[in-house]
Parts: sequence; structure tokens; C-alpha cells
Amino acid sequence: MPKGTDFGTAPALIYVQVFYHADKQQKLADFARVSNERWLAAVGNARISELPAVERANGKPGFLRFGYANPSKSQQAYEVGSFGIDTDKDGNEFVLDVVMTGGAKAALDSVDKDYVAFLKAH
Repeated sequence: MPKGTDFGTAPALIYVQVFYHADKQQKLADFARVSNERWLAAVGNARISELPAVERANGKPGFLRFGYANPSKSQQAYEVGSFGIDTDKDGNEFVLDVVMTGGAKAALDSVDKDYVAFLKAH
């Protein structure tokens, strides 16, 4: 975070949610679709747009990316969520949701290059 800010005052944040992928037959696109449907049900005025996927340098399947506009959520007014698959050393599969969030689109635009670099590296 920039000096002088905290989680409540930083213009943009990046966080990761991790979900155990119990149903390995479920495609990543289906997981993302269900997640997005839940978000739309919870935030009635949200708009979701599909963004270009990000290929990963490690050869794992790329991240599926979505842009979110959430007018009724002042601290989450704009977000980019990226869904990817990963495994642990024991072969357990997980879905990652790497989220960049902020109150202003310009704040997200200013750190998008770093966000995409993070996705490519993981």
C-alpha cells in the first residue's frame, strides 16, 4: 500500500480469495459464471464485463478476467476479478479469485500494469 494509507484509505487494493475446487469436472468458466451470477444477485445494480484473459508464465491455464462496476458499493465501486486454477504439492485443486478493487476507476487504471504482471507471474 502507498505510504500513509491503510486498507480503509488506499485508493486501490489487491486481494486473493481461494476456493477448494472439489468438482474437478467443473470448468473454470462455469465457476466464474456462477460466481458472477451470485454477485449480480447480491448487488442489484452491478454491471459485469468480460476482459481479455491473462496468460501465465508458468504454463498453467490463464486467468479469466472480468470488470465490475458496482455503483451502490462506494469502496468497491470498480473491481477487476481474475479467476484461475492452481494446485498444492499434494495435487489438490483450488480456484483463485484475484481481485483489484477501489472507489475510482482511475485508481485501478493506475495499478493495472502491476496487477497484470502479478497474474502473469502466478
